[in-house]
Amino acid sequence: MPWDKESPKRARKALHRQLERIEARLPSRHDGITFHAVISVQVHAEPPYPRDVGELATEIRISARDAASLFLRDQEAVDLAAVQDLASRHLRGKRPLPADPSITYSASITIGLSEQDQTAVAALLATRRNQAIEDARSRQRTDAAAAQYAHPAAVLARWLDAGAIDLASPPKQQDLEAISRMFARYRPEGARDTEYELLEILRGFLDTFSAPSQKEMLFTVLAAGMRGAHRPQHADQVEALRDRPLQMATGDVGAARTQPPEPLT
Repeated sequence: MPWDKESPKRARKALHRQLERIEARLPSRHDGITFHAVISVQVHAEPPYPRDVGELATEIRISARDAASLFLRDQEAVDLAAVQDLASRHLRGKRPLPADPSITYSASITIGLSEQDQTAVAALLATRRNQAIEDARSRQRTDAAAAQYAHPAAVLARWLDAGAIDLASPPKQQDLEAISRMFARYRPEGARDTEYELLEILRGFLDTFSAPSQKEMLFTVLAAGMRGAHRPQHADQVEALRDRPLQMATGDVGAARTQPPEPLT
C-alpha cells in the first residue's frame, strides 16, 4: 500500500492489521520439539512510513520472528509458564528496524505447544526421571563401596569373600592400606569437608598406637575432653568402646607397623 498523504489513519490501520497476529513454529532447546508462538507487534512510529506498508510489515514480521527464535531456541519446553514470562520480557523492549527515518517496534508473545509436542515433552520428562533414578542408584552404590573400603579391614573382608583365594598368601598390610587410602580419597558431593578430613587424621593418629594400654589411655583422655566440653553422651560412647575387650589380629594382616608408635605420655 503506497503512502497516501491524505490517509495516515488508513496506513496506520493497514500496518496494524498485518502485525496484530504473527504465527510461527519456533525451535526449543530440545531437538524435534517446537513452540507454537503468536506474536503481536506495535510500531512506534507515525506515518509517513519510509517504505510501502506491505514491505514494512514483512520486514517487521521477519525481525520479530528472528528475535523470538533466537531466544526460544535456548529454552526448555518442560516449563511453559516460565518460558512464557521470560519470552514476554525479552520481546517487550523496543527494537530498531533499519530504515530512514528509523523505526522501532515492540512485541508481545503467546507461547503454546501442539498436542504432539506435549506428548514429546511428557516422554522427555519420563526419560529424565528414569535416568535420574538410575543415576541415584549408581551413585549410592559407589558411595557405599567407597565408604566401606576406606578401611583396610573391609578390603580384607572383600578379599576373603572372593571365590578363589589363597589363604597361605593373604594380602600384605601395606597393600590393604594403599587400597583403602585410594577409596578414602573419594568423597561424594556434600561429604568433601574439613570435618571428614579431621576424622581421617584422627583415625590415622589412633592407628599409630597399637598397644592395648595405649589405646585405653587415648580413649580415657578423649572421653575426659568430651565431658569437659559438656558432651557427656559422646563421652559415654567412647568409654563404652574403651571397655570392650581389645582383639588383636594375627598373621601378616594384623602385624604391627614397621614404624613403632610414639610413646604415650
